[in-house]
Amino acid sequence: MKSLNVALISVGICFVAEILQLYQANWIESFRETMIDALVLGHGFLWSDLLMLTLGKIKGYWFEKKCIDVS
Repeated sequence: MKSLNVALISVGICFVAEILQLYQANWIESFRETMIDALVLGHGFLWSDLLMLTLGKIKGYWFEKKCIDVS
């Protein structure tokens, strides 16, 4: 799989996980009470998290392309 595709899929998964934090239904809140699920689902939505996730993915993609040169 191409590095760009992996980076885009990764950003998409992170965005979905972050946006799911806006959903506050009782059943999902009960999942968030356990440590593992809280780590996966998170507790609070922050726009800055989306920005940092995106910047981190861009930096990782750049590092792979410029320093590792796997393609």
